[in-house]
Amino acid sequence: MTVDTKTITLLHREVASLDAHQADQASVVYRRLREAILDGQIPSGATMDGSALAAGYKVNSCVIHAAWKGLIRGGLVTGGREVVRVIAPTGRTPGQAQGPVTSETLYNAFGETKTLAQWAADERCRVPYRTLRTRVLTCDWDIERAITIPLDTLRSLL
Repeated sequence: MTVDTKTITLLHREVASLDAHQADQASVVYRRLREAILDGQIPSGATMDGSALAAGYKVNSCVIHAAWKGLIRGGLVTGGREVVRVIAPTGRTPGQAQGPVTSETLYNAFGETKTLAQWAADERCRVPYRTLRTRVLTCDWDIERAITIPLDTLRSLL
């Protein structure tokens, strides 16, 4: 299954039971959660509790459930009414390794080829090795994006 990273809005059927204000809230929550998942801030395998999210975003649980419908449609989460589990996108993006990954696996970015450890030591890298590795191997990020987006930029979305 490939994740459609261009779909950044909820469908009408996903917010049909909400009033206009709640539908707007659901769209905001959906976009923030979607970005956090795609950017690796919420890793594959993590669970999200609906009541905790509702309290954190200060919204009704119906708003969270509408946002989850969009995330489920996009193949980013799976689960039920109270808790969902994040599932990693399965498609590989350009520049990432194909086949078994070892410490010697090479990645192409900015016209250069290096291992993840070498990219983590590169002056252009804005994240620690562990974050870079998670972004690339678990969350299927494009290597150039994984290298250059600092953690602080992503935290501000949550």
